This record gives sequence, structure tokens and C-alpha cells, in this order.
Amino acid sequence: MEQEIRAKNLTISDNSRSYIARKLDCLSRHLNNIDQARVELKKESTRSQQDRIVAQVTLNCNGVILRGEERAPTV
Repeated sequence: MEQEIRAKNLTISDNSRSYIARKLDCLSRHLNNIDQARVELKKESTRSQQDRIVAQVTLNCNGVILRGEERAPTV
């Protein structure tokens, strides 16, 4: 599985990168046909302090695209 981790308007620490990689490895145990995993973290300016960081995960599983998004106050 090819993994790509990107950040926009923030920096990702090495601990966060290793955490993301571990979680993607756990996910690949359940979905064994994942070709590519892309994680995008970005910081948005919103009124709500609770929704500043957006994490978006996109998986390519033999041509089927799975996508999930979550918002949080910190990385």
C-alpha cells in the first residue's frame, strides 16, 4: 500500500506521522486490497474553535474510492 500524508497550513510532527502510519496499517488488515491511502490534514479559519483541524482520508481499493473526513480542535 502506498501512503501519502500531506498538511496544509500546519506542520505535522514525527509522532503524528507515525501514529497515522500505524492506523493505516491497522486499516489495511481489514481492507487488504488498498492500493493507495492519502491523508490530508489542514487548518481552517472558522469561528468555532472545535472545528479548526480537518483530517481527510481517501483510500483507493482496486478502483473503488473510499473517503472519510473528521474535524477536531487539535492534531
